[in-house]
This record gives sequence, structure tokens and C-alpha cells, in this order.
Amino acid sequence: AVMAEFQQPDDTNYWWDQMPEPKRFMMVPNAEHSLATGILEAVPGIGAWLQALLHKDTVPEFTWEISETTGDITATLNDVGIVHSATMWYAHSCGENAW
Repeated sequence: AVMAEFQQPDDTNYWWDQMPEPKRFMMVPNAEHSLATGILEAVPGIGAWLQALLHKDTVPEFTWEISETTGDITATLNDVGIVHSATMWYAHSCGENAW
């Protein structure tokens, strides 16, 4: 669930590097913490990932870097498959984080 009171999108900075591979991070917008209000959006993505793991299919991977000086985010996708769509979420914070 994205923007739930228990996990903000930037919380991954604290634990992501310690998680073992394979790992993915799916954000479901406007869902409360249990995902009860976002289950229809979450199940297809979870199912596709599990199916790929069970069939030992190659799953697209990407890496990202955040510039310490500019805040720019650079994402790099590997050569597996065709990208059908990509969505970038952002919000203006006027220089301060209110969470």
C-alpha cells in the first residue's frame, strides 16, 4: 500500500539492501495498509511474478541510483522483454517532507 500511515515510499532506504534476491517492490496506490482496498490491483502482479519464479522464467530487472547532489533518479532496465508501459509518480514537496 502506498502512502499508508505505516510505510512511506522512501522507507525502503532503511531495509532494501538487506533483502535477499529475488526481490521486487510493487506499489499499489490509494490502498489501505492491509491491501484490502487494493487487492484487485495487487493480485495480477503478484501472480505474474510467482508464475515466472515457478517456471524459472527471466523476470525483468532494473536498478536505480539517486544522486546525492541533485536528487535525480536514474533507472536502468535489463534487456529482457519489451516494456509495454512505465509510470512515474511524483509530488512536489516545496523543499520539506511532511511525513
